[in-house]
Amino acid sequence: MAAALTQINGYAHVAARYGFEEAVFLHSLMFWYRTNRANDRNFRDGRWWTYNTIKAFEDIFPWWSAKQIRRIADSCREQGGLVTGNYNQDRRDRTIWYSPGDELLALYGLDAETGKCNRPNRQVRMPKRANVI
Repeated sequence: MAAALTQINGYAHVAARYGFEEAVFLHSLMFWYRTNRANDRNFRDGRWWTYNTIKAFEDIFPWWSAKQIRRIADSCREQGGLVTGNYNQDRRDRTIWYSPGDELLALYGLDAETGKCNRPNRQVRMPKRANVI
């Protein structure tokens, strides 16, 4: 348990809001969101996006099955932490595109419209119910 808490220490506030598995998944997507924003890639409809197949996520998260990944992504979407889209050029391509929801961006201290830090000194706002170790 201590090792798990050490792993989520940087995003425990996200786990407090969405759940542990969802926080792991969302934190990975936040990395790609920030990378794409920094490199001005995959900007569509006012958001920066990243994309992946379930198979690719199985390689990234080998401890989860495809069914578990779908359940976690669906949970993130239902809770508002994740927005999904389809910007594939080929209509047969079922790759899903992902972007953090506005609430998730706020938890990371980012402005939803610009993607830039909206907190002084890059401080992250913690929800009242979060107990960070």
